[in-house]
Amino acid sequence: MTLSVGEGKETGMAEISQNSPGNISLELPDTWKLREVRGGQLSQITNETGAPGSIKWLLPPTLILSFTTPSSLGTIRLQHTSSGSLELHTARINLLTNKTQEETYLIQAPSFTLP
Repeated sequence: MTLSVGEGKETGMAEISQNSPGNISLELPDTWKLREVRGGQLSQITNETGAPGSIKWLLPPTLILSFTTPSSLGTIRLQHTSSGSLELHTARINLLTNKTQEETYLIQAPSFTLP
């Protein structure tokens, strides 16, 4: 799974690529607005109210979602249903300074909060 975020002065953009074999549940801030779905149909994803101020998205394999985001990303939580571990690659790109921070997480627990 890959999460790429471009952060600007007031707004940004995030892209989530779900390439793991099982479904992924993502809890994202409700300030993130869905912009585009690729690799499948919009009807393949579901969302529901999560914790206060968030929306929980259920993503099947092969989907790519993009969102518009505020400059502050907020808390991102995920849960995976695969029996093994999940590899999460993240890239945060500051569009003002053109600096990139990349991280890779090997998630063995069924749930994870992105630091």
